[in-house]
Amino acid sequence: MKLTSNIAVLGALSVMACGSVYAAGNAYDVVHTDDALVVSAGAAEFGDQVTLFGPEGTRKLTGFSVEYFSNYDLPGGLTVRFYDNDGTSSSPKTLQYQSSPIDIKLGGGIVSITFNQPKIATTFTYSLQFLGAGGANLAGLLAPNAEPGAGSSLNDYWSKESGTWQLNNLGPIKANFTASVNAVPEPGTYALAGVAGFGWLAFAGYRRFRK
Repeated sequence: MKLTSNIAVLGALSVMACGSVYAAGNAYDVVHTDDALVVSAGAAEFGDQVTLFGPEGTRKLTGFSVEYFSNYDLPGGLTVRFYDNDGTSSSPKTLQYQSSPIDIKLGGGIVSITFNQPKIATTFTYSLQFLGAGGANLAGLLAPNAEPGAGSSLNDYWSKESGTWQLNNLGPIKANFTASVNAVPEPGTYALAGVAGFGWLAFAGYRRFRK
């Protein structure tokens, strides 16, 4: 009975621990640096495929922010989109979110979007498109050559050229842009994480009991 009681307590603590970690909401994060490389795709749509921190499943989005640079301004010239990676070779395909037109500011800035209920898959691609970019007009995302502090991203990025998504890289520079995603798992994900923790603790307790 003592063994069972201890496992039950540990399992409950496991559920609470998982909840406290994921409830923090910082699911993906690449921080700003002053020496970041400006990556421009002209007027083409481009962005990064990211995997959010935590177990597989859908997330409820609470916020998204991304930093950009621009040497011109254009009212309503910027659009942010989110895609599922369900296309050919896991390319972006199904559009999950599109922002209202956002003003491009001279010198750049940070786009911050707050969400109420939208859901997103654990792995998805965010993209930006800058109207008016090209020629003397430069606009793009910032690559600080850093790994995400939360979540993960491969060393490449997507761009949409002539209607087709293509993978690109930055050579020795890590192709992770300065951006963050705040999201929390669906309630069922907490339960699954807790069950997994409970199962592992029960197995560990059983092995100790057998010795």
